[in-house]
Amino acid sequence: MIIENWSLPDVLYTQYLGVVSGEQLISYALGASGDERFENIKYVIGDWSQVERTEISTEHVRELMACLKVMARLCPDARNASIVKRNESGLSLAAWYKHLADGLSWDVRIFHDPRECFSEFGLDFHKLKVEQGCVIKKVSAL
Repeated sequence: MIIENWSLPDVLYTQYLGVVSGEQLISYALGASGDERFENIKYVIGDWSQVERTEISTEHVRELMACLKVMARLCPDARNASIVKRNESGLSLAAWYKHLADGLSWDVRIFHDPRECFSEFGLDFHKLKVEQGCVIKKVSAL
């Protein structure tokens, strides 16, 4: 499952939970890049710390890269972070993402804790608005 949160100004905070498929990832990227708020975004933060596994093919990676290129053109000066588990799977995911983002204009950083990430960017993690433990938007597969 993919959950997006636009509750902080200039911040897109996305949580990836459980099993994340390539179809979900592409659908989400297309939706986020089409959102008018994305053009003024300063921080794009993806929290992968609660992912159990991913089901992403090489073709999904190619499609995702095309989406990321469009997203980076919309907000070329954005700072981008991925938050991953401190284990082999999380570190592999971080390396994969850094490789994908290598040609983008974004300043890409990897973190292991959401609070550390927000602090590094001068943001207050506690100001994220999540009503009753629910999320602002859930994204399903295509």
